[in-house]
Amino acid sequence: MVMSRAKEKKKVIECTALLEVIFKIYLKSLEDNTLLNCNAIFHHNISHLKNSLVKTLLTLQIVSSPKQLVSVMFCDSIVSF
Repeated sequence: MVMSRAKEKKKVIECTALLEVIFKIYLKSLEDNTLLNCNAIFHHNISHLKNSLVKTLLTLQIVSSPKQLVSVMFCDSIVSF
Protein backbone atom coordinates (compact mmCIF):
# COMPACT_ATOMS: atom_id res chain seq x y z
CA MET A 1 0.00 0.00 0.00
CA VAL A 2 1.43 3.35 -1.03
CA MET A 3 1.17 6.20 1.47
CA SER A 4 -0.04 9.56 0.27
CA ARG A 5 2.40 12.49 0.35
CA ALA A 6 0.42 14.06 3.23
CA LYS A 7 0.64 10.85 5.28
CA GLU A 8 4.36 10.56 4.53
CA LYS A 9 4.95 14.13 5.71
CA LYS A 10 2.91 13.48 8.88
CA LYS A 11 5.03 10.40 9.58
CA VAL A 12 8.23 12.41 9.12
CA ILE A 13 6.98 15.11 11.47
CA GLU A 14 6.19 12.44 14.08
CA CYS A 15 9.67 10.91 13.66
CA THR A 16 11.28 14.33 13.96
CA ALA A 17 9.39 15.05 17.18
CA LEU A 18 10.43 11.66 18.58
CA LEU A 19 14.06 12.28 17.70
CA GLU A 20 13.98 15.67 19.39
CA VAL A 21 12.61 14.09 22.58
CA ILE A 22 15.27 11.39 22.54
CA PHE A 23 18.00 13.96 21.99
CA LYS A 24 16.74 16.09 24.89
CA ILE A 25 16.72 13.04 27.16
CA TYR A 26 20.27 12.28 26.05
CA LEU A 27 21.46 15.82 26.83
CA LYS A 28 19.73 15.68 30.22
CA SER A 29 21.43 12.35 30.99
CA LEU A 30 24.81 13.92 30.25
CA GLU A 31 24.06 16.80 32.63
CA ASP A 32 22.87 14.49 35.39
CA ASN A 33 25.39 11.67 34.74
CA THR A 34 22.43 9.29 35.01
CA LEU A 35 23.21 7.22 31.93
CA LEU A 36 26.99 7.00 32.05
CA ASN A 37 26.96 3.28 31.30
CA CYS A 38 24.48 3.71 28.46
CA ASN A 39 25.94 6.74 26.69
CA ALA A 40 27.70 4.79 23.94
CA ILE A 41 24.60 2.71 23.17
CA PHE A 42 22.37 5.76 23.40
CA HIS A 43 24.62 7.78 21.09
CA HIS A 44 24.68 4.94 18.55
CA ASN A 45 20.88 4.72 18.57
CA ILE A 46 20.47 8.48 18.14
CA SER A 47 22.93 8.47 15.23
CA HIS A 48 21.08 5.59 13.60
CA LEU A 49 17.73 7.36 13.99
CA LYS A 50 19.18 10.62 12.68
CA ASN A 51 20.64 8.92 9.60
CA SER A 52 17.35 7.18 8.87
CA LEU A 53 15.46 10.43 9.27
CA VAL A 54 17.89 12.31 7.02
CA LYS A 55 17.46 9.71 4.27
CA THR A 56 13.67 9.83 4.61
CA LEU A 57 13.51 13.62 4.47
CA LEU A 58 15.89 13.81 1.52
CA THR A 59 13.84 11.18 -0.30
CA LEU A 60 10.64 13.13 0.32
CA GLN A 61 12.45 16.33 -0.73
CA ILE A 62 11.38 18.11 2.45
CA VAL A 63 14.91 19.32 3.04
CA SER A 64 17.72 19.70 0.54
CA SER A 65 20.63 18.56 2.71
CA PRO A 66 21.42 16.76 6.00
CA LYS A 67 22.97 19.98 7.38
CA GLN A 68 19.69 21.82 6.73
CA LEU A 69 17.81 19.08 8.59
CA VAL A 70 20.08 19.31 11.64
CA SER A 71 19.86 23.09 11.52
CA VAL A 72 16.07 23.00 11.40
CA MET A 73 15.69 20.36 14.11
CA PHE A 74 18.23 21.57 16.62
CA CYS A 75 20.57 24.44 15.83
CA ASP A 76 23.60 25.13 13.65
CA SER A 77 26.01 24.30 16.46
CA ILE A 78 24.89 20.66 16.59
CA VAL A 79 26.16 19.13 13.37
CA SER A 80 28.62 16.51 14.56
CA PHE A 81 26.50 14.24 16.76
